[in-house]
Amino acid sequence: MEKNNNIISATQIGIIGYFLGNAFFVGMGNLNINELVNQDAWISGIISILICLIPIGFLLYIINYQPDKNILEKNKIIFGKWLGQFVNIIISLYVFLIFVILLWATTNYSVVIYLTDTPKWFITSLFLIVIIHTVVKGIETIARTSEILFLIANIMMIIIVLGLLKHSSFYNVKPIMRDGVIPVLKGSILYLAYSFPPLLSLLIIPKKNIKNEKKFNKYLLGGFIFSIITMVIVFYINISVITTNLTDLYRLPSYYVLKKIVITDYFNNIENYISIHWFLPLLVTMIMCLYFLSEYIKQTFKIQKKKYMNLSIIVIAAIAGIVSNYLFKNGTDSLVFMGKTFPYLISLIILAILVITSIIIYIKKKIQKNNNQEYEKEI
Repeated sequence: MEKNNNIISATQIGIIGYFLGNAFFVGMGNLNINELVNQDAWISGIISILICLIPIGFLLYIINYQPDKNILEKNKIIFGKWLGQFVNIIISLYVFLIFVILLWATTNYSVVIYLTDTPKWFITSLFLIVIIHTVVKGIETIARTSEILFLIANIMMIIIVLGLLKHSSFYNVKPIMRDGVIPVLKGSILYLAYSFPPLLSLLIIPKKNIKNEKKFNKYLLGGFIFSIITMVIVFYINISVITTNLTDLYRLPSYYVLKKIVITDYFNNIENYISIHWFLPLLVTMIMCLYFLSEYIKQTFKIQKKKYMNLSIIVIAAIAGIVSNYLFKNGTDSLVFMGKTFPYLISLIILAILVITSIIIYIKKKIQKNNNQEYEKEI
């Protein structure tokens, strides 16, 4: 039974990858990209699809190595026991940082849009209860939940696109590349810095636990590219409907764009309903982060009993909740951190680890291949 609960399909991996690629854009990444490239934000997204293939390639290369093991076990093989443990700590802290940032973003999004007078700690607690419950149920439950949320998210996305097309004007996105190619390329790098990092949480799932594993690469890549295409559509609609002059004024421009959607006279404030779809990538990504961290604790301290495992999940979530409430003093601090420190320093360190890991894997495989060939010659 336990084994079956760890098995998910390649399709579900692609769906989870879709949500992971969207999470950092809600209330943070979208504003920084808008500020950098203005009306060319959607073009940066298209270019980023090509750029993102590079880190995705490294990620898939690592996942396909020793498919019966997760990243925590692989690092000990690749780097050795002690150095591998150190690398695991760095990656786990990075995943924890992602968890905390997104928890902060989710809480503040709720406060700004829906619950102005509600204490932040109360909102954070409600989200953590859902996240903890899902993680306790295991990766199969996480995958099935993601499937349902994927259906809901895309139904809402279709409603949004159809509702806003009549308000969209290509004139508002012109002139194209007014400031040249360089800002657009910088914007595509920001896309990479926001969309790729959450995918690290997938490294905790051994490839052997995936049904139809031959389709794994295709589905993960497809889900991730679809997430970027979704953001390209969002940026284009935002700019083509209300122009960059207005998107720069709003903390959450996508929410105010949704106010233009009208579905008969019986539905008022429709934006309050369909804007919920922005919570879905945040929720799935936080669930995957907590699952990664729980597996790290489980393997590091060799926890076997279910009740102790559940307790560790609750403790990690509680620590993340406390840290998230003190992470940023205000929205401006979060934008500065997400616009400068996170993409150009922290994410580069993790990318460097992936590159180094891939190089060492390549060398090990090359040495093993040569040894096998020599052995066959001797025989």
